Amino acid sequence: MIDGNTYTTDSGALRYNASFDANCSNECIGNNSDLGWIDIVLGAPATRVGALVGGANTSYNGFVEFFDVTDSLLGTINFGNNNGLVFAGWEDAGGIARVRVTDTAQNSRIVHMEDFRFERGDIQVPAPVGLGLLGLGLAAMGLGVRRRRKS
Repeated sequence: MIDGNTYTTDSGALRYNASFDANCSNECIGNNSDLGWIDIVLGAPATRVGALVGGANTSYNGFVEFFDVTDSLLGTINFGNNNGLVFAGWEDAGGIARVRVTDTAQNSRIVHMEDFRFERGDIQVPAPVGLGLLGLGLAAMGLGVRRRRKS
């Protein structure tokens, strides 16, 4: 659990355990219901976000969704059927603000995640390229007029 982040689940209960199953090598968090989800809202946007996600030693399926600061979906990573934890991560220069892990297999097991990591770095804000080009064009025109006056 990381200070500043908000964790919610479909059932309102969040499991925190050092030993969900053999696949959980560190401390894991999980939801409390089959076909449920874990939602993490970051305390501040991050450029890179990822975690190990998966399920118990049984067939499981799910996906991880990454959202930007306007809550628009950036992308989805599907996981499952490999009996272990897999890394799911995303990078976006504009900032990732929320992550949701969803269990899609009804099998009396829950998905969980561990080793949640993020990197804040510099959030890139696109410069208005049109204004730069306009300024460059005006400067070139000014030079052209100046040269004509000297001739």
